[in-house]
Amino acid sequence: MLRTRWRKVLLDLWGHKVRTILVILAIAVGVFSIGFIASAQAILLRELQADYRNLEAASAVLYTAPFDDGLVETIRGMPEVAAAEGRRTISVRVRTADGSWRNLLLTVVADFEQMTVDRLIPYGGKWPPGRLELIVERLSPDYLDTGPGRSIEIELPDGTVKTLTTVGLAFDNRVPSAEITGRGFGYVTPETVQKLGLDVFFTEVRFRVANQADDLAHIQAVTDLVQDKIERSGRKVFAVSTPQPGEHWAEEIVKTLILLFFIFGGVILFLAGFLVINTVSALITQQIQQIGIMKLVGARRLQIMWMYIVMVLLYALIALLIGIPAGIQMGRLGVRVGTELLNVTVNDQSVPAAVIAMQVGIGLLIPLLAALWPVLGGVRITTRQALNSQGNPPQRFGRGWLESRFFGRLGRLPLPRPLLLPLRNTVRRKGRLLLTLLILIMGTALFISVLTVRDSVRLTLDNFLRYHRYDVGLVFDRSYRASLLVESALESPLVKGAEAWSVTGARHLRPDGSESEGYAVVALHPETRLIEPDLVDGRWLAAADQNAVVVNTRFAAEEAVSVGDSITLRIGERDIAWQVVGIVPAPAEGSTKLYTPYEYFSYSTRSVGRANSLQVTTAAGASQKAVEEALIAHISDRGFQVGGSTTADGVRQEFYLRFNIVILFLIVMAVLLAVVGGLGLTTTMSINVLERIREIGVLRAIGASNRSVRQIVIAEGLAVGLLSWLAGLLLSWPVSLLLSRQVGLALLDMPLDFRYSLPGALLWLIILVFLAAAASLGPAQNASRLTIREVLAHD
Repeated sequence: MLRTRWRKVLLDLWGHKVRTILVILAIAVGVFSIGFIASAQAILLRELQADYRNLEAASAVLYTAPFDDGLVETIRGMPEVAAAEGRRTISVRVRTADGSWRNLLLTVVADFEQMTVDRLIPYGGKWPPGRLELIVERLSPDYLDTGPGRSIEIELPDGTVKTLTTVGLAFDNRVPSAEITGRGFGYVTPETVQKLGLDVFFTEVRFRVANQADDLAHIQAVTDLVQDKIERSGRKVFAVSTPQPGEHWAEEIVKTLILLFFIFGGVILFLAGFLVINTVSALITQQIQQIGIMKLVGARRLQIMWMYIVMVLLYALIALLIGIPAGIQMGRLGVRVGTELLNVTVNDQSVPAAVIAMQVGIGLLIPLLAALWPVLGGVRITTRQALNSQGNPPQRFGRGWLESRFFGRLGRLPLPRPLLLPLRNTVRRKGRLLLTLLILIMGTALFISVLTVRDSVRLTLDNFLRYHRYDVGLVFDRSYRASLLVESALESPLVKGAEAWSVTGARHLRPDGSESEGYAVVALHPETRLIEPDLVDGRWLAAADQNAVVVNTRFAAEEAVSVGDSITLRIGERDIAWQVVGIVPAPAEGSTKLYTPYEYFSYSTRSVGRANSLQVTTAAGASQKAVEEALIAHISDRGFQVGGSTTADGVRQEFYLRFNIVILFLIVMAVLLAVVGGLGLTTTMSINVLERIREIGVLRAIGASNRSVRQIVIAEGLAVGLLSWLAGLLLSWPVSLLLSRQVGLALLDMPLDFRYSLPGALLWLIILVFLAAAASLGPAQNASRLTIREVLAHD
């Protein structure tokens, strides 16, 4: 037989089913949130590291002039180098079944069977590929409309169309989804390159250091030795890439985003703890006389305390049974979504025991800590005080400043009494009101912040597309006469305007003698209509400028450059001095561009009148995709070799794809916050109704109808909701700023352009009104059903 006190615990749980369900759900939502994020983090980071270890990742990559196997053998012979390989990439286009063209980056691999740096993992089909055969990265087939056993048509940089056969798939975790990058990835042998009519050579040196592979300083020192070896062979090194050693390229992004989600999950669990405080406080308040009777018959303080602690433990244990499995399953689902974007293979979906232990520990500890304060306060009361209590402590309305001043003046206004009563009721239990408001205020701030991130993403993209006002951009493999490019483009009736620019790579020669990594220099006419600069400092290019340059904020930050400074850029074989006249924001697609006057640039680089890129605006109503395809065909027919193309619509789609998953998960967390807020308000209103049963009886006795009673309760809930919304608006602004900044830094390496979401604030107001009405409806219905005899007899 259960002891009497444990039977009382079970009867309290069973006798107040609604309260029990609300508390369990609140704790379960918090446990679910933490479990979801922790499970996804554990699985994803573990599998990222497993992929990285299998990759044999390069310590550094040097981009240089064409070379053959002889140079690679020389570098392999260096004692500081463990392995080295030559690679080359070729940009081509693939014709899909519907006749459209997609971009494909072909990587030339010297030996598929003996890869020792940046390995490719066979994923299906034939391995290795033969002549005129292609291996496709596993996330690219749908984008390229191909697969093992199917032939594809590719257009080479010189406009020649060839046919390759896709024979297999490879896993290459150095590249993300083709849908994000806007191009597929394929791999061929040097023999295939030769059969395509191209020269066989390499342009990339990839190597791994022999020791101290996790020491970035050592890797950079070895990279300098390799670069010196290459330059002594008579070749120029154009750019160097040195990734963070021992870290997958997406690891920092994942860690930043997981941290944001953890903050959301922690807030949800924290707010669930406040709900426990509210519930246990109200329960003990209602059972003060029972506590006095238990003390009178010999119950010790510790025994009574354990009764309530065990009750809270039962809440938490049931919540854990719900929240842990749900959180783990949601975490696995999140990992599956992430793997499709980040290109991660998941061979093990098991969740570490430490994650489950963390959920159990947090799910038990937070409710217990939350309940400790009201429990200790309840059991300290003396037997005499408890037996003389009327069940609820006196509600000292009218003694505070708020009641005496605000409501005193409000009462003199010609307002209906049914409106004044719920307004007064909201502040009768100030402690409970503050806890309830805290839950709803945090929910308000974070919900609006999530929608602000979404609007900021859109603003960032809109600014980028406004900043770059062209609809279609073409890149050529070499320079052509700029006037001929423009004339050819304008021959198409689908083209409204066109400009030819020169785009090339450059490195900043720093004052200390070191060189930066590569930046893009765009040479254009200062009066261009296809860029609308949004200056951060200084001015835009002027027609009379010579060696002026406008840099963006990323270059200015990385190279410690400001307006008025002189810089030297190494462009090809020439070192050219420039004067910084302006700074513009870094573009949304993440590149770092510098803008120079076309005339001076072309004169300095001995390329007068020539350009290698074409930007066009489309005629009204014309599809950008249709214009892109027609323009490429038209330009190619005139002998120009197109190396790549983009459209504004394509940039928009890729940009949104990059952010939509993150925003989706943030919205899920915001919805969970709304659920906890609704549960908290429902609990508060239920407790308030229980405490005022006798008052409701008095109202009924003097003629109040069921409808009037319901209106009073619902109006009180709406008043609490509106108060939380007003306070949440104030908090949402700094939270929105912080969240937008961190999401932008994680995915773009730059803060998002900030736009506060007023529609989001209004949407949350509508949701909050609905939540408040729904949370109050149940208690209001219960109050209106009570008979006058029942409520007046209530103790």
